[in-house]
Amino acid sequence: MAYRVNVKNKKNGVTYVYECVSFWDKDKKQPGSKQTCIGKIDPKTGEFMPSKRLNPQQAAVRDPAVTARAKIVGPSLLLDHIVDEIGIRKILKATFPKDHLKFLTMAYYLTAQGGALSHSPPIRS
Repeated sequence: MAYRVNVKNKKNGVTYVYECVSFWDKDKKQPGSKQTCIGKIDPKTGEFMPSKRLNPQQAAVRDPAVTARAKIVGPSLLLDHIVDEIGIRKILKATFPKDHLKFLTMAYYLTAQGGALSHSPPIRS
């Protein structure tokens, strides 16, 4: 697991930022860590300044001001889109007006889980 450590140099007053990775040393039978200097903190503005030896892509990834967002899309959202695009929902609704949602639920379970329908939770009307 990677984490960051700020170390202040007492001689020049510069705060360096290290990226540390912990690991278990099997030979010594004790934990260890590897530290890599990734930059420093500007004393005037307090902003992170990436190290010059890093290429620009690495520097951008390691900059704490850069954030990434991920949207988790579950299988039901994807399957809803496919069912509407193909038109299965309309066909099932016309054929089985009362039970079309049960059939869709079973199809979603089979597609997402891949297990037997006897293992699925009960479907409520």
